Amino acid sequence: MTVDEVLKRAYAMPLTNPAFPPGPYRFYNREFFVVTYRTDIDALRAVVPEPLEIVAPIVKYEFGTVLCATMTMGYKHRIAPVGPVEAALAQPNFLIKIIPHVDASPRICELVRYHMRDVVVKGAWTSPAALDLHPHALADVARLPVREIVSGAHFIADLTLDLGEVVFDYLAKGKP
Repeated sequence: MTVDEVLKRAYAMPLTNPAFPPGPYRFYNREFFVVTYRTDIDALRAVVPEPLEIVAPIVKYEFGTVLCATMTMGYKHRIAPVGPVEAALAQPNFLIKIIPHVDASPRICELVRYHMRDVVVKGAWTSPAALDLHPHALADVARLPVREIVSGAHFIADLTLDLGEVVFDYLAKGKP
């Protein structure tokens, strides 16, 4: 395989049989449980990386499969209008992409913004919610204590997870 062929195929590992196809990625009937809560502002500042800014000490926590939180919620208490849910899903999301060099120093360290698009909300509900955060060695969300539950939402949607864009390169100390 030539260098050009390697570069043409290099989007995921392993090179000759990637574990997933190139994006964007379409999801169908994706179910979300979201609890929004107020937390301690100093704890939030300690984990939100520059150049992102904290507008209010409010956290949205999506309950996933890692047991670092327990969420309970009433079952579909009130139907919610889909417009605000679609608008919330259209807001940008951020992650830090870190890929180490062979010597374990950072080779890539970037703040990436990504969007969900082509969102079709199939149902949305609000309910009373409770959230209990558990210490976890690798997902220590308990460092952002629950001070007050703001809302609980449950919705089902089809959506496309679009490709991201680098908005800050930590190694270059700024934009790429």
